[in-house]
Amino acid sequence: TSAMLCEKLAMLRPGVSIDHSHCHQSHLMGLYPLDLHGAPGDRDMVNASIDRLILLGGGGWSGWSYTWASMMAGRFGRIELANHWLRMHVDHFMLPNTLHGNYDYRDAGVGAKGDAAMTLEAGFSAAAAILELLLQSHGGLIRVFPSCLPRWADARFINLRAEGAFVVCADMKDHEVRRIDIESEAGETCRAVNPFGGPCTLTDQATGKTRQLRGSVLKFATRRGGRYRLTPGKAPKAAISLPP
Repeated sequence: TSAMLCEKLAMLRPGVSIDHSHCHQSHLMGLYPLDLHGAPGDRDMVNASIDRLILLGGGGWSGWSYTWASMMAGRFGRIELANHWLRMHVDHFMLPNTLHGNYDYRDAGVGAKGDAAMTLEAGFSAAAAILELLLQSHGGLIRVFPSCLPRWADARFINLRAEGAFVVCADMKDHEVRRIDIESEAGETCRAVNPFGGPCTLTDQATGKTRQLRGSVLKFATRRGGRYRLTPGKAPKAAISLPP
C-alpha cells in the first residue's frame, strides 16, 4: 500500500490508476481511513487524488460513494466539497426512512438509474461524515470543528468520542470556539490542537485548579475519570497551578 501512495496519485496498484467513475473507491483507502500519508509531499498527492475523483465524476457512484467521499474530503479540509457530497446523498439517495437507495431513486438526473435497494451502511457513513466536520482525533490530536462550513457561525456538540478514550464537548459562537470540555476515561495524556488563536486556561473541573496553556498544541496530563475545561484567555493570576 505504501508504494501506491508514493505516486502522484493514489493508485489501484503501482503504475495503474483508476480511469473511470466507479462506486467503489478503495484505491483511496490508504488516504482515508488508514491515514498512510504524512511524508512532506503527500498533501499534494492527497489533493491530486481528490481532484482526480472529481474529474472522473459520480456517474458510476452509488449513494454510499458520496458519503465515503464526503468523509475523506472533510478529513483533508475540503470543506465545501465535503458538504456538497454529503448533500448529494441526503437529497437524492437517502430514503424517507433514512435508509439508502443505491441509485438516484427519485430520478432527479444526478446519478445512474437502477433499483432503490435499501441498505444501512450509507446512513452510518453519513453520520461519520458529519462527525469529521465537528471532531477529528487521528494521529493522537484532538481537533474541534476542524472542517466546519464558513456559514456555521454557531455550533455545538456533546459527548463525541475521540481516540485515546476521551469524550469531548465543544461550543462555537460567532466563529470562535468558546469552550472545550474533555473527560478522560483512561488517564492518558491529552493533546489538542489549539483553536483559540492564543493562550487558554485549563480548568480541572473536580478541583477548580487552573493553569495557562500556550502553543499550537495544548498538551496536559489527565487522570482516569478526570474532567477538564479549556477556555480562551489567560488564567487568573491567583489561580493555583496544575501539575504539568
